[in-house]
Amino acid sequence: MTHLTITISDALLEKAIQKTSMQGISVEELIGNYLEEYVSQNPQPVVSARPIGLVKGKFSLPDSFFEPLPEELLDAFEGK
Repeated sequence: MTHLTITISDALLEKAIQKTSMQGISVEELIGNYLEEYVSQNPQPVVSARPIGLVKGKFSLPDSFFEPLPEELLDAFEGK
């Protein structure tokens, strides 16, 4: 079991307490039920790594890409 601390308004907590007393469940159960329903209705997409070499041969970098940047551009990155 994982412990979770949340911050909610007093008004929302009061509504949760009222709802749980009517349903005969705990606030913990109410939140758990809500999260289970939310997760089941909003699945997260599976993210997979892009394959290495995906654009191989589709473009090339000029040799100047590997040369040091001009001082004025470096200064601009450093906020000078």
